[in-house]
Amino acid sequence: MPFTMPKASQINFDVTNITDPLIRLNSGESGSADKDAGIVIERGSDTNAAIIYDESANEFVVINTNETGTTSGNVTIASYAPLQVSTFKSSGATMTGAIAMGTNKITGMGDPTANQDAATKAYVDTQVSSTGDITSIVAGAGLTGGATSGDATLNVVGGTGITANADDIEVDTSVVTTLTGTQTLTNKTITNPTINAFSGTGNGSITGTLSIVTTTTDDSLLLTTTEDSSSAAPVITLKRNSSSPADADYLGQLKFKGENDADQEVVYAKITGKILDASDGTEDGIIEFANTKAGSNTITARLRSDSFQLLNSTGLSVAGTTTLTGDVTTGANIELGHASDTTIARSSSGVVTIEGNTILTTGNSDTPSTTTDSGDADFVLIDDGGTMKKITPTNLGVGSGGGGASGFQSSTFTTAPASEGNFDLAKQQNQTGSAETPFTAGAQDAFGVSLGEVYTMMEPIGSTSSVDLGAFS
Repeated sequence: MPFTMPKASQINFDVTNITDPLIRLNSGESGSADKDAGIVIERGSDTNAAIIYDESANEFVVINTNETGTTSGNVTIASYAPLQVSTFKSSGATMTGAIAMGTNKITGMGDPTANQDAATKAYVDTQVSSTGDITSIVAGAGLTGGATSGDATLNVVGGTGITANADDIEVDTSVVTTLTGTQTLTNKTITNPTINAFSGTGNGSITGTLSIVTTTTDDSLLLTTTEDSSSAAPVITLKRNSSSPADADYLGQLKFKGENDADQEVVYAKITGKILDASDGTEDGIIEFANTKAGSNTITARLRSDSFQLLNSTGLSVAGTTTLTGDVTTGANIELGHASDTTIARSSSGVVTIEGNTILTTGNSDTPSTTTDSGDADFVLIDDGGTMKKITPTNLGVGSGGGGASGFQSSTFTTAPASEGNFDLAKQQNQTGSAETPFTAGAQDAFGVSLGEVYTMMEPIGSTSSVDLGAFS
């Protein structure tokens, strides 16, 4: 209804009374609505208030605004103004914020049907009342019984360490592990545990790896036995349970790791067990030693069941006396002392040579010594009562010896010269036949010695002489 010129009977100048039941605003609008419409309340120096229909949101709003009633379009909303009503009804309003009820109540709600529905006190009381029945009891693991309405009975099934009594459930903490106290675990499987410290007796087993980390130089692993027999103990066993063992298979291994100066982990040494012969009844084993040599892992020694081998240019250095009870076989020279000293070498098949600056000799005396002049060497020595001597007539007991006397020392003659006079070396031993003076020229004796010179008593003197051997008593 458009405004018309009011009649005097329609206007109270102190209070405006409009008898028309409806007030039509924005009557000139045609086409789609594009202007907010409503009533603006002038509040003087305070922010105006308005009740308008917000066309952009398609809803009525109660707002605070600076609008003065001159806008033909979208009214600027400074804020939403409070609204108090006695009763609020909605056919399906959606709240965009929290409702602060203070100490007030929400009443008249229906019973909830969805998980997010609000519930009244009466409904909650019927569900959890201490005087009512518990409904929908379903027995879980370890329980029997249950019901969906009325009285429900749950039976607790006891087990190891758990006893179900009439009024309570008893737990034996010596059997059932709890989070507190000290517990003894017997035949239990612990998955991925972190153990700060432990102690105990009996047997245990671990499937997987075990890492022990310490921050001290004390024993990281200490095995102690109190068994007092002569048998070996404690015993560490490294067993490889292979389904197809074969010769040359590696077995247990001890690795010695450290770091280099580039903060890299390095295996500096290893001790490894190995199968030499896996044949049943003739098994043989090896202990193999490996070292890091010039940056690479190198096998340096093998202790076999039949020999000890030094490998890959690994030498043997012994600070002490070495006793060998078997043969020494070498594929190279044997150096006595330093490399510049005497070397014993096999120069060709069946020939042994002594080379170097120093050779063993008696120095043309009875006392063995060394020399650098190979012309002084006596290469054939005899052991005279534990003293090494060169071979000479005197050392052999032949010729002059003992106080300057001549003769065959410690010799035995078939015929003693005695009363038969002088012994003529030119005749036969029984002094028969003719004498030869000198011996036949160019002849040789049984030893191949030239008889071109005349000898008396096996001593070359350059002339023939007769020696009285004396009589045997």
